[in-house]
Amino acid sequence: ALAFLTHFDTKRVVAPLRLFEIAAAGGFMLAERGEGQATEFFDEDREIVCFGDAAECRRKIDHYLARPKARLEIRAAAQARLMTSGYLCGPRLEQMIEIYRDIQAGMHEEI
Repeated sequence: ALAFLTHFDTKRVVAPLRLFEIAAAGGFMLAERGEGQATEFFDEDREIVCFGDAAECRRKIDHYLARPKARLEIRAAAQARLMTSGYLCGPRLEQMIEIYRDIQAGMHEEI
């Protein structure tokens, strides 16, 4: 599965939610490399495969199509990373609720 970074007018680059969806579904990820965004969450060549341009993307597609065992290992590692690193929605929502509660508690203390 391919994952491309989102580029904003402000020159900000954001890793897409698709990175987590691909890992959750047990897919093999081939993601655009840029500013370390995809590799901020997954280890390159162990849990995710990245490319910098169209030629590198094509080379990696050919390489991994010929190596099904390597694809299986990488996708299993990505899925394991997803499960152990708190990247799932439930843990993220719990973190957001905790932050909200802390903010609310701080507001009441100031009043």
